[in-house]
Amino acid sequence: MDHDTIRNSGSTRSVTQPGATGLLGRLRTATRPAHQALEQHPILRPLPGPALTDTDYLRVLTAFADFYRILEPSLLDELTKLVDKQDTAYRYQPRWPLLRDDLRDLHTVTSGNPPEIPNLPSICDTSTLLGVMYVLEGATQGGRIIAPNLANTLGLNATCGARYFHLYRQGMWQHFKVLLAGYDRRVNNTAATHSAIQVFDALYLHLDHYPPPNRSRP
Repeated sequence: MDHDTIRNSGSTRSVTQPGATGLLGRLRTATRPAHQALEQHPILRPLPGPALTDTDYLRVLTAFADFYRILEPSLLDELTKLVDKQDTAYRYQPRWPLLRDDLRDLHTVTSGNPPEIPNLPSICDTSTLLGVMYVLEGATQGGRIIAPNLANTLGLNATCGARYFHLYRQGMWQHFKVLLAGYDRRVNNTAATHSAIQVFDALYLHLDHYPPPNRSRP
């Protein structure tokens, strides 16, 4: 889902403020094609719609859980160093435990060996880290559309089966944007935007490991 707008059924509506400038604006502009492509991935398209099934949703949860299980260990190590250096209200909420618990609510566990994700960026400096975090924090905004749909179609909520899609309520996206602004002109913009695009592309390819079944046309 878009970081500062939410698309639903072909329409776009603003949910925050006018277009950003600085590092945030550059990240948004550079990643737009990769971001839009990810939104249209076949296993994600059912999420905001009324035809969403239990099988559709379990596929998404499993894919996301495997993705974060691989990504978060190195991410958390670097992020702790970054946050400790800053006077910031931003705090990252690990996604993997939330997704694991959501799957347990649905009587499902993740596989022992998730597929490899060879094209993830190596998180070795602040520029790369901020690019990665831009993707992860921005993704929470999609919960504004997806979480209500999960409640309506599958009866899931913030304490049962849909913890991950309620992350937007914590307001960390706003705090993260403040953190980003503090690094404007202090980091390598090319490295930041490249790592963000890499994450979008890596997640797209990762989702290909969880193909939806062929749906018959009405």
